[in-house]
Amino acid sequence: MEAMAAYAAAENITANVKAAHTWLLCIAKYLRYPLSSFSASDTSETSLTRETVKQEMEELLQQLRPDLKRRPAQAALYHA
Repeated sequence: MEAMAAYAAAENITANVKAAHTWLLCIAKYLRYPLSSFSASDTSETSLTRETVKQEMEELLQQLRPDLKRRPAQAALYHA
């Protein structure tokens, strides 16, 4: 029984960290990081402004609604 509980806890932690990692990848994409992975047209001054990035990030963060009590990795990312 204890082994099953430990397995379930580990599985929950794994899912939490995996989801947080997915969100980090999305955030990096919206921030155009690393810059070397984007073309010059994606990051040109005329098409990319601070306000554009801010708006995109606000929209993305509205989608991030983790269970702050049971998902500590996602909660830490949300509050960062």
